[in-house]
Amino acid sequence: MEDIEIILSLAATALTCLLAALTCFFKLLRAVKNKKKAENFIKIEEALLPFIEEAEKFTQFSGAEKKAYVLMRIAEVTAKQRIKLSTDEVSKKIDGLVSLSRNVNVSNERALARDNSDENCYIKKSNKELSALKN
Repeated sequence: MEDIEIILSLAATALTCLLAALTCFFKLLRAVKNKKKAENFIKIEEALLPFIEEAEKFTQFSGAEKKAYVLMRIAEVTAKQRIKLSTDEVSKKIDGLVSLSRNVNVSNERALARDNSDENCYIKKSNKELSALKN
């Protein structure tokens, strides 16, 4: 009777250890897949900016045509590097980068306009002071 209890206890312990090892293995496998996906997405992001800058030089094309060009170039990169990536993810990233650059450009233009108006006021004041000194 004691032998059966020992065998059952050992079997339960071995089964528990096996389940724990399998759980760790699958979590590790999932983490490796997620890491590879993140690394691939970083590679795509690094390649994305030069393509967007290149597409922005095409002034005769619409935004949709520029986006299609960038997606085509990214598809070439993913094919060469054997990266599997959803075009929806890339499309969202392109949209995000373009809207960010628009917001930055608008705020930069406002800041430049504000700086220019400050400089013009300063120049006008300086001219008034010079004309007052001449008189």
